[in-house]
Amino acid sequence: MGGVDPVSSSIFTGIRVNRASNDDLSDLEKSEMEYSKLEMNLVAKTAEIKELRAAWRRTAEELAKLKSLEPRFTSNDDVIISNWKRLRCSVMDFCYDAFSSPIPVVQPSPTQLCDFQCLTPNWGEYLKTDSLRPQIFAAYIWHTSILRILRHTNAPFEGGRTAAFDSLNEYFEGKLTKKEHRSWKAQTAIMLSKSSTIDNKATQEYAYEIANIAPRALPDARGKAARSKLLDSASELAVQATELARLFACSLPDYQPAMGGDPYNGFKGNEDCMEVVARNYNARKVDLVRSPCLSKYGNSFGENYDKASVLVKAEVLL
Repeated sequence: MGGVDPVSSSIFTGIRVNRASNDDLSDLEKSEMEYSKLEMNLVAKTAEIKELRAAWRRTAEELAKLKSLEPRFTSNDDVIISNWKRLRCSVMDFCYDAFSSPIPVVQPSPTQLCDFQCLTPNWGEYLKTDSLRPQIFAAYIWHTSILRILRHTNAPFEGGRTAAFDSLNEYFEGKLTKKEHRSWKAQTAIMLSKSSTIDNKATQEYAYEIANIAPRALPDARGKAARSKLLDSASELAVQATELARLFACSLPDYQPAMGGDPYNGFKGNEDCMEVVARNYNARKVDLVRSPCLSKYGNSFGENYDKASVLVKAEVLL
């Protein structure tokens, strides 16, 4: 009798076929798992590439913006000095109109008294003398209002901030990089543009602050029409000061306005800087009131001096 070949029997054949099918499914599952893993990696890499492209676009936009702002930065000292002198003359004209006529003895408030004492120890002589009173009030307006506009052009009087930085001191102290410093100046220049609503609001606040100096000092000497005229003149001062501040922000060198009288520039209290304020038997001398001065730090290439030598190398423009 012919025996059944176990190898060729249907039972064994089926087992052999089933074993082969099981092996094939296992490989397929492995392939599918690998494919899924690769697909997930591809999705992650695609998202990462999108983020990198977005970051690159932002960087490119920032670079383009900085390049577009670059023409704003100039080194035209003549324009700045011309505007500086114009502002000084405008402040003096404002004070001669407001304070030169004979008036009762001025009694400054405690806050005003501190400011007057800061400007000159003989502030009383200036207030009593009609011809000199405009000088001390001009210095007072510079000290309390104009310098505030020129130094902190990105903040209103109440101390609110509208830009990232409010002082060049951070740059001198090494807290700002040159790029950050340039960006700060660009922001300031934009905010001081005529189209800026921030600028318009701040200018109005500056004007009211300046105009109210006269009524506070002479509360009974000004009528409604006179105060309106003062406000118009003060608005012009605020506009001029804001424009000068914009020029500072657009300049490659750094300009810092101050009041004379510190150890590095200005006046010293000695007989050489005294003047006669009355030409009669009761003649007396007072020291000169401190006046605004303008310091220029750096050169027309935008290179700043280090803090250790900045006061030595500063070009002082009086």
